[in-house]
Amino acid sequence: MNKGSLDEIIQQVLMSVNNGRWQVEEFNKMVKNEFKVVSIFDHKLQKNMADIQKKLEEKEREEKRARRFLAEVSSAVEDLSEDKLQQAYAQVSYLQEEVEKLRSQALDVSKEIKSNKQKQLAYINKIKKAANLAHHLQEVTNYLGNQMLEMLGEIKDLRYRQLQSEYIIYGQEEERLRLARDIHDGPAQSIAGISFKAEFCKKLIDQDPIRCKQELSLLTDMVRETLGDVRNIIFDLRPMSIDDLGLTPTLKNYVEKIKKENEIDLQLKITGRVVRLASHLEVGIYRIVQEAVSNVLRHSKATYACIEITYTNEQIWVRIIDNGEGFELDKIASGHYGLLGMRERAKLFTGDLDITSESGKGTTIRLVINTENYILKVTGSTD
Repeated sequence: MNKGSLDEIIQQVLMSVNNGRWQVEEFNKMVKNEFKVVSIFDHKLQKNMADIQKKLEEKEREEKRARRFLAEVSSAVEDLSEDKLQQAYAQVSYLQEEVEKLRSQALDVSKEIKSNKQKQLAYINKIKKAANLAHHLQEVTNYLGNQMLEMLGEIKDLRYRQLQSEYIIYGQEEERLRLARDIHDGPAQSIAGISFKAEFCKKLIDQDPIRCKQELSLLTDMVRETLGDVRNIIFDLRPMSIDDLGLTPTLKNYVEKIKKENEIDLQLKITGRVVRLASHLEVGIYRIVQEAVSNVLRHSKATYACIEITYTNEQIWVRIIDNGEGFELDKIASGHYGLLGMRERAKLFTGDLDITSESGKGTTIRLVINTENYILKVTGSTD
């Protein structure tokens, strides 16, 4: 990719960002228009409420006068005809019904006003968010425009590093292939079995409930096993504990996992004062150890292996030894992407990685990294 094509990509990004900003601004205009409609409706509701309140006050006054009149005529019932008394009662009843109707109307309009106010607040929040987003997009556009040359230089350097690290990419593709195989041979097959078993249970649920219960128990076991497989795959991708607990506890969990799944006596020895290192360094060391142990399991036929971690004041020493078959280093290392990947990881942290092996005498991998600039905090002494 040349500089011209990179510049074209950046211009396309700028156009996309500007287009996004334009869409946000259009959305903002639309929301403002809707807010105006809601505000006009609110004004109408307020006017309607005022009219109802005015009518209600008038009817309440009329109703009070009618009740007073009714009280007066009731006290002088001997002097009034029955028709006039009934008219007084009817008038009071009518006015009371009118008052209740107006109160009901006032309550309904009050609810509408409240609902409309909520809509107004929602539109106000949308307007603020849209304006804020448009502002950020403008900042992004300005940044990309002002920093274009610098970004081109960085992209060029990144491209150079990518070309220099081609074998690491190859290793990553191998890891993806391994992951795909693990998923295909593990969870994917299990899920297919679970699906088949579930369909079988659906047919049994009415015909043979007891058999269905047994099959559901088996189905539960299959789900648990599949969940365990998925967790193992996630752990292999990136153990969650390394961010929370650090390198040493994560390696302890890893060793226990390997010992359960393989017939090998794998030991972990920690010496020195344990410290928490920068997360990316701890992950790098973990990957080197993981690759070394993986090679032991795949190729060495070893019955014993040991991971030794030594913390000093300014360095961390890692040694992985096994009693396997060993190999001739000059014939294998140049084409072994796992070993090349370990060396490259060590170089990323200006570390030294040394591999010694001899046919029939096992293999030893030594890693030394200066930790002076990577120490975060002291967690404790060795076990």
